[in-house]
Amino acid sequence: MTHDEVKSLFRLFIIAYEKFEALPEKLDLWARLLGDINYDHALYAAEEHIKTSKYPPTIAEIREAAYTKANEPRLIVITPDERARFAARQEKAAVKRAAERQASRDGRSTRQC
Repeated sequence: MTHDEVKSLFRLFIIAYEKFEALPEKLDLWARLLGDINYDHALYAAEEHIKTSKYPPTIAEIREAAYTKANEPRLIVITPDERARFAARQEKAAVKRAAERQASRDGRSTRQC
């Protein structure tokens, strides 16, 4: 995250928490320690914290929630064409494996050098 992105989180905290102090030193520290965090994940973490806690978050709480958000399972949408190509590859691989099993039973190899 950039310094400006951390500033935008601080604006949320100032609005949500009456006693949140946005000191320049605090902003610098947060920007340094959250620099490797994706802003969208941090924003999600900040908003979730605001919804569930009456106290301002710590850097560790934002990091933890952002990490959880970044690593949650994602739904992958597959088009019908992609599904058909995948099924064709799977079928081709299954036929190849079956031929190799049969060849190994017969004592010959179907692998090419």
